[in-house]
Amino acid sequence: MGYGMSSQGGDFGGRWLRRASRVVMLATLGVLVPGLEAADRSGRGMAPARFLPKEERQTGEDIDPRHAGPSIQGHEESPTRDPLSGDALRNDATLCDVCFVDRQHGWAVGDRGTIWHTRDGGLHWALQSSGVNCRLHSVCFLDPKIGWAAGGALHPYLHTGSGVLMFTEDGGQHWNRHSKLLLPPLKRVRFFGSRAGVAIGLPSALLPSGLFHTETGGRSWDPVPGLRPLGRQAGDFLDSRTGAVVDKDSAVLVTRHGLVPSEQPLPQSGLRFPSRLELTPPNGGWVVGQGGLVWRTADLGATWHAPPGELAALGAGSFDFLGLAVRGPKCWIAGDPGTRVFFTPDAGLTWSAFPTGQNLPLEALCFVDDEHGWAVGALGTILATADGGRTWRLQRSGGTRVALLGIFGEPKDVPWELFVRLSGNEGYLAAAAAVFRRDAEFAPRHEVPMADRIQEAAVRAGACAGLCAWQFPLRQPGLEMPAAQVVQAWDTIHGGRGLESLEAHLTRLIRTWRPEVLVTHDPARVETDAVRLLAQAALKAAAAAAEPDAEADRVSPMGLAPWRVKRVISALGPGTQGAIQVTSAQLADRLGRTLGEVGVKARGFVEDRFQAAPPALGFQVAIDLAAPDRRGRDFFSGLNIAPGSDCRRLGPAGAMESPELVRRLAQRRQSALAIMQRRDDDPRSRAALVAEVRDLAGGLDPASAVELLYQLAQSYHASGDWDFAAEVLEAIAREYADESLSRLAQVWLVQYYASGEAQRRAALREQAAVRQASALLGSDRAETRRERAVAMGNVLQQTRPELLAQPSVGFPLAAVQRRAQPRLAERFYTAQRAGAVDPAWRQCAQLEQWLAEPRGVAPKPLLRCRRAASRPHLDGVLDDAVWQQAEAVPLRSPLGDDAAWPAAARIAYDREFLYAAVEARKAPGFRYEPATGPRRRDAELAAHDRVEFFLDLDRDYATSYRLAVDHRGFTREDCWGDLSWNPTWFVAAASSNEAWTAEIAIPLEQLTGAAPEKSEAWAIGVQRVVPGVGLQAFSFPAAVEAIPEGFGCLLFE
Repeated sequence: MGYGMSSQGGDFGGRWLRRASRVVMLATLGVLVPGLEAADRSGRGMAPARFLPKEERQTGEDIDPRHAGPSIQGHEESPTRDPLSGDALRNDATLCDVCFVDRQHGWAVGDRGTIWHTRDGGLHWALQSSGVNCRLHSVCFLDPKIGWAAGGALHPYLHTGSGVLMFTEDGGQHWNRHSKLLLPPLKRVRFFGSRAGVAIGLPSALLPSGLFHTETGGRSWDPVPGLRPLGRQAGDFLDSRTGAVVDKDSAVLVTRHGLVPSEQPLPQSGLRFPSRLELTPPNGGWVVGQGGLVWRTADLGATWHAPPGELAALGAGSFDFLGLAVRGPKCWIAGDPGTRVFFTPDAGLTWSAFPTGQNLPLEALCFVDDEHGWAVGALGTILATADGGRTWRLQRSGGTRVALLGIFGEPKDVPWELFVRLSGNEGYLAAAAAVFRRDAEFAPRHEVPMADRIQEAAVRAGACAGLCAWQFPLRQPGLEMPAAQVVQAWDTIHGGRGLESLEAHLTRLIRTWRPEVLVTHDPARVETDAVRLLAQAALKAAAAAAEPDAEADRVSPMGLAPWRVKRVISALGPGTQGAIQVTSAQLADRLGRTLGEVGVKARGFVEDRFQAAPPALGFQVAIDLAAPDRRGRDFFSGLNIAPGSDCRRLGPAGAMESPELVRRLAQRRQSALAIMQRRDDDPRSRAALVAEVRDLAGGLDPASAVELLYQLAQSYHASGDWDFAAEVLEAIAREYADESLSRLAQVWLVQYYASGEAQRRAALREQAAVRQASALLGSDRAETRRERAVAMGNVLQQTRPELLAQPSVGFPLAAVQRRAQPRLAERFYTAQRAGAVDPAWRQCAQLEQWLAEPRGVAPKPLLRCRRAASRPHLDGVLDDAVWQQAEAVPLRSPLGDDAAWPAAARIAYDREFLYAAVEARKAPGFRYEPATGPRRRDAELAAHDRVEFFLDLDRDYATSYRLAVDHRGFTREDCWGDLSWNPTWFVAAASSNEAWTAEIAIPLEQLTGAAPEKSEAWAIGVQRVVPGVGLQAFSFPAAVEAIPEGFGCLLFE
């Protein structure tokens, strides 16, 4: 069952249609049933696509505005000329896949919508016009004329995406887009004839299997039923109904009946992910992946095992395998670095490693027979072999190395404005590498993996590559472990050589990409021990990369020659003055934008929230090894890297259409920013400020205008002026519907209007303003808010059903429907229970159904809140009767490392107050600073042992109150991230050498306005954070930055 929809509004989950006497359903929040067609938007007839249609509008996110025609994905940025999508940048775009149908005719596809084609076996390669700007992951041709290319555009901040599928009937002279398809980003497409084909995409909220088959040549698609977990995976098909998918922990078989999990465990992969899978008839197959991962199957994926030959003896473990080609018992493997192609002629019994003559990563391989093959990869590299891979020759590339390599801890640390200036605007080839990973502690929450997102960010900044390492995990943000524990964790992974492995990895990066300039953190100006270790290792690696004998045991098997970096630049961080300054307001003359305007778009792919560009970034020269007469005070001064050389583009990225106009627009934007920054001191009304900023934004291009308005809305949200934030965001959703930030605006609006906590805050403000009319006014406003939430759901149903399918949108709407339309809410929960990709969201739906009929064990942890017979005396000592009667729930670490520092929480209530108590043993090794000075509201608690209570009154899993208290008794509170929420509440704390305790009392009037009724249920999160030690929680998943879908249930008795 799915979530129904009516034309009268309020039923915004899906659409029931009848076809050939059977009922089928388009479920935006549930499972799609194969064999359905979609009504067009007008309702006048049936559209040819089998998924919900999207309006045929030209977009700037994935469609090249130089090409007319129907949109593949619908609503995105407005069509403006993108100087970062021209042929000059496609020349060095990473190539992701290659396909040859014979020895002469071949195609290679990759970033920026790049398609290369050859008719003479690669002697000459020519660009074809694809009409899209997004990454193309896959290409498949049946013959020299008929073929398909697939990929997808990514959506910033929300980290979802939209699929792109194109086809040609003339060898690529003309590529046509299949319109009205609502697919996720596609990783692979295969066709077995002119009609039958399969596509492998990312699992999504709308289409949880991410697998599709077609019998119409790609004009319509049916999903393979079933679920796949989020994350990096690999898959392949033998025919349109038979295939396999693997991730690092599990395998799934694809049959005519749907997805069938393999009953056999996979070989141990540790932190490594698979990257490519190839099935071979009748029953064989191979998987390759990071860290030399190679598996074989002889039963179509039911079981996997490592091949018998001594592949490790050839140094395979030092490679991250990406490309794979199989012909019978013969198998070729390549990856990063691209110095070797590994080959077995006998299904893995024996192996050879053949040099390629170049270093850059190779993403894909293709062999048309046992002798003739091609490899493609970074910087537009295409290699060819005519002797089965023993020797390779370069057919084309857009460069052989980068001029600039950035090495940073995480994607959020990358100074994207620097890459916009040097690579996007000045043409220096560049790569940005993030060394740490934060996903080892809990499952991914986003549909698009970080590896895809940092690559997209780099491309949007004008660079060539964004890289993610897998070998160096950190604990989640907010814990920031000390150096000794960071190294200890790495030692466990790397056989006691954690730091040595880090230095070897960085040395390998430098030798692979061979930069003139290396940019990394300044060891003296970092905030965490982990980043300091990285910065120090990067300096050592810069020296080691030039030494022939350095890291010989780890780097030499890869065939990487020594390389001397000419200059090392330290990044000092935003707002820090350095000898070299990069300002966001600087105009990039060849891009027609400021560095900040372009950089903020790149940053959106690695951040969860919109962040304005930093005003300035500071840098300084740390090491300069250039000849004395060539040393300088800037990045490339004195290095003489000419345009058209092996690490710089020949021509400019673009040319400013009207320099004076662009400067005037930049000034207009700065004026609007200045007005916003003076908002708190401006005596004019908020409405007048909104009107002036909107007037200034009206003269800007849509992307700049919407960024300004969104910043204004953010500032209103942070200050508690949510009604003005809603007004601005509604304007964005209405007037800038094609811009990416309109998605964020729509999500915020749904959550705001559906939120019980937001409604209560509005009611309290009304009570303060108009005491006599508060009750009636609050009731009317609450009903109006719910109506607006439903209206927003109806808008999304018509325009962005894939956004409506997100649980972060669907659960708030279902919380509204529980009151007025319980049957519709039940449909939604049923669909989520069956079809949510994330198990945490499935449990949220299961809990709702359990609360309706509480039988058996609750699907989420329960905290039973008993009514207090007497009030506690708040002194920090838990000796009151209420605490003896209250249920004590332990807080536990997900890693099981908290035996020495246990903690527990209790909750109780009466007609006027909600009470909470904490008892926590002090963590060994943590420094407990005593309280100094008076207790202040909203104290900074990040460095202290603290317990946080999250109260989600309406179980929308989107908005909640947060009450935090630390070991000193200092407090901090917010509502939906807004620190201006300052309720009246009472706290007492006590501390000894071994433990600390706290008691809390908050008037229910501050939360909900009435005492909870018996059997009423709230969602609740309770967690303890000890920085540098660990995290404990009542329910999971949990993180320092709360995960609402991981909250448990507070059940009042």
